[in-house]
Amino acid sequence: MSIKFAGTVIPFRIQKWTHSFSPREETSIAMEWISFPSLPCQYFTRNALFSMASAVRQPT
Repeated sequence: MSIKFAGTVIPFRIQKWTHSFSPREETSIAMEWISFPSLPCQYFTRNALFSMASAVRQPT
């Protein structure tokens, strides 16, 4: 994953913090972003969003 800041692309990753954290090791946990374009506002509830997201993967 990367973010663009001041015209520069900066790679980064997000993971749960642990006592044994090492930025040099890869993680098996990955964050996913799911987009629901034009979703009506009545579906902006935790239950509705998690129900739709579960079609892709189990949300946590």
